[in-house]
Amino acid sequence: MLLGFIVTPANIQDRDVIATLTKTACAIHPSLARAIADGGYQGEKTAAEVKQEAGIPLEVIKRSYTAKGFEVPPKRWIVERTSGWPGPCRRIARDAENLTPSHAAFLMLATICVMLLRIFHC
Repeated sequence: MLLGFIVTPANIQDRDVIATLTKTACAIHPSLARAIADGGYQGEKTAAEVKQEAGIPLEVIKRSYTAKGFEVPPKRWIVERTSGWPGPCRRIARDAENLTPSHAAFLMLATICVMLLRIFHC
Protein backbone atom coordinates (compact mmCIF):
# COMPACT_ATOMS: atom_id res chain seq x y z
CA MET A 1 0.00 0.00 0.00
CA LEU A 2 1.45 3.33 -1.04
CA LEU A 3 1.06 5.83 1.79
CA GLY A 4 2.38 8.80 -0.11
CA PHE A 5 5.21 9.93 -2.34
CA ILE A 6 7.19 13.01 -3.29
CA VAL A 7 9.00 13.38 -6.61
CA THR A 8 12.13 15.52 -6.32
CA PRO A 9 14.92 16.53 -8.67
CA ALA A 10 18.03 14.35 -8.64
CA ASN A 11 20.07 16.97 -6.77
CA ILE A 12 17.93 16.65 -3.61
CA GLN A 13 18.77 13.88 -1.13
CA ASP A 14 15.91 11.61 -0.04
CA ARG A 15 16.67 12.19 3.62
CA ASP A 16 16.08 15.93 3.12
CA VAL A 17 12.39 15.36 2.32
CA ILE A 18 11.54 12.39 4.55
CA ALA A 19 10.11 14.67 7.26
CA THR A 20 7.72 16.26 4.76
CA LEU A 21 6.75 12.87 3.37
CA THR A 22 6.04 11.36 6.78
CA LYS A 23 4.04 14.43 7.78
CA THR A 24 1.91 14.05 4.66
CA ALA A 25 1.49 10.29 5.20
CA CYS A 26 0.49 10.83 8.84
CA ALA A 27 -2.10 13.42 7.80
CA ILE A 28 -3.65 10.92 5.36
CA HIS A 29 -3.23 7.90 7.66
CA PRO A 30 -3.40 9.09 11.29
CA SER A 31 -2.93 5.56 12.63
CA LEU A 32 0.74 5.44 11.56
CA ALA A 33 2.87 4.71 14.60
CA ARG A 34 6.42 4.77 13.17
CA ALA A 35 8.45 5.20 10.02
CA ILE A 36 10.90 2.54 8.90
CA ALA A 37 13.83 3.48 6.65
CA ASP A 38 17.14 2.06 5.46
CA GLY A 39 20.64 3.22 6.37
CA GLY A 40 20.52 6.18 3.98
CA TYR A 41 18.23 7.97 6.42
CA GLN A 42 20.38 7.56 9.53
CA GLY A 43 21.37 10.49 11.66
CA GLU A 44 20.04 12.29 14.70
CA LYS A 45 19.05 15.35 12.66
CA THR A 46 16.87 13.32 10.28
CA ALA A 47 15.21 11.41 13.13
CA ALA A 48 14.56 14.65 15.03
CA GLU A 49 13.01 16.30 11.94
CA VAL A 50 10.68 13.33 11.40
CA LYS A 51 9.67 13.33 15.07
CA GLN A 52 9.04 17.08 15.02
CA GLU A 53 7.16 17.21 11.69
CA ALA A 54 5.18 13.97 11.81
CA GLY A 55 5.17 13.14 15.51
CA ILE A 56 6.33 9.55 14.94
CA PRO A 57 9.71 7.93 15.54
CA LEU A 58 12.02 7.04 12.65
CA GLU A 59 13.41 3.51 12.88
CA VAL A 60 16.50 2.99 10.73
CA ILE A 61 17.16 -0.61 9.70
CA LYS A 62 20.89 -1.03 9.08
CA ARG A 63 22.87 -3.90 7.63
CA SER A 64 24.38 -6.15 10.26
CA TYR A 65 28.10 -5.66 10.87
CA THR A 66 28.50 -9.43 11.23
CA ALA A 67 26.89 -10.19 7.86
CA LYS A 68 29.11 -11.84 5.29
CA GLY A 69 28.21 -11.55 1.63
CA PHE A 70 24.70 -10.64 0.56
CA GLU A 71 22.14 -10.53 3.33
CA VAL A 72 18.80 -8.73 3.21
CA PRO A 73 18.21 -6.56 6.30
CA PRO A 74 14.94 -7.14 8.17
CA LYS A 75 11.89 -5.39 6.68
CA ARG A 76 13.92 -4.27 3.66
CA TRP A 77 11.78 -6.42 1.37
CA ILE A 78 8.76 -4.23 2.20
CA VAL A 79 10.43 -1.16 0.72
CA GLU A 80 11.85 -2.97 -2.29
CA ARG A 81 8.56 -4.70 -3.06
CA THR A 82 6.53 -1.50 -2.83
CA SER A 83 8.91 0.54 -4.97
CA GLY A 84 9.08 -2.29 -7.53
CA TRP A 85 5.34 -2.63 -8.10
CA PRO A 86 5.04 0.16 -10.70
CA GLY A 87 8.21 -1.11 -12.42
CA PRO A 88 6.46 -2.83 -15.37
CA CYS A 89 4.99 0.51 -16.43
CA ARG A 90 7.38 1.58 -19.17
CA ARG A 91 6.91 5.28 -18.61
CA ILE A 92 7.92 4.99 -14.95
CA ALA A 93 10.84 2.64 -15.61
CA ARG A 94 12.50 4.90 -18.18
CA ASP A 95 12.27 8.24 -16.33
CA ALA A 96 11.24 9.91 -19.58
CA GLU A 97 9.37 12.79 -17.99
CA ASN A 98 10.87 16.24 -18.17
CA LEU A 99 8.68 17.87 -15.53
CA THR A 100 8.35 16.73 -11.93
CA PRO A 101 4.51 17.06 -11.84
CA SER A 102 4.24 14.87 -14.94
CA HIS A 103 6.39 12.17 -13.36
CA ALA A 104 4.34 12.35 -10.16
CA ALA A 105 1.10 11.99 -12.15
CA PHE A 106 2.37 8.93 -14.03
CA LEU A 107 3.68 7.38 -10.80
CA MET A 108 0.24 7.83 -9.24
CA LEU A 109 -1.43 6.36 -12.33
CA ALA A 110 0.92 3.36 -12.31
CA THR A 111 0.23 2.77 -8.61
CA ILE A 112 -3.53 2.95 -9.21
CA CYS A 113 -3.19 0.38 -12.00
CA VAL A 114 -1.18 -1.94 -9.75
CA MET A 115 -3.73 -1.66 -6.95
CA LEU A 116 -6.64 -2.32 -9.33
CA LEU A 117 -4.88 -5.42 -10.67
CA ARG A 118 -4.26 -6.63 -7.12
CA ILE A 119 -7.92 -6.11 -6.20
CA PHE A 120 -9.34 -7.90 -9.24
CA HIS A 121 -6.82 -10.76 -9.42
CA CYS A 122 -7.10 -11.76 -5.77
